[in-house]
Amino acid sequence: FFNFMDLIMNNSSVVLKEHNVQVANQMSINTSSAKSFLALTQGLYSNVFSSILRELVSNGIDASVLSGTKIPLIVNIPSNFKFEPFFVQDFGFGMSLEDVFEIYCNYFKSNKSNDSNAIGGFGLGGKTPFTYTNEFKIETTSHEDNVRRTFIIKLNDDSKPIYIYDNDFDIVDDGDGKGVAPALVLGAL
Repeated sequence: FFNFMDLIMNNSSVVLKEHNVQVANQMSINTSSAKSFLALTQGLYSNVFSSILRELVSNGIDASVLSGTKIPLIVNIPSNFKFEPFFVQDFGFGMSLEDVFEIYCNYFKSNKSNDSNAIGGFGLGGKTPFTYTNEFKIETTSHEDNVRRTFIIKLNDDSKPIYIYDNDFDIVDDGDGKGVAPALVLGAL
């Protein structure tokens, strides 16, 4: 049994209605547990491979449309995943370091949420490789500074997603357009 007066004093969103108490508070997602992240990938899609392909190709199409490029996507579907990587490569603007940290590495964060022409916008599609593997990489070249960066995206020992970025692997395009194509590559390691 709890004291109604204490409840009223400590929670401004409580409304008394005769003898009933109504509480209105915002619900949240517990991200301290790996279960929340696994629920967003494991078992979310019934056909894992087609879902990964659909989501990553959709992201590539969105990136291409946004940049206005007419260069087609490159999709590599290997006959043997142990010896050859699966990847989707587009020739859009790429993601800046800040975009990767603040958008890609945050579930439900998207720069396409308010774009009615975009295919995606929920901030989940880029994480679909987790439905198949515990570790994959993204490579992206930002149009802002022409630096290609590689990130390892993986589940840690607690099954929570983490990203690893080491700027020692950065490659700088020399500006002639031949060094590093602006591209997003996702592939299972």
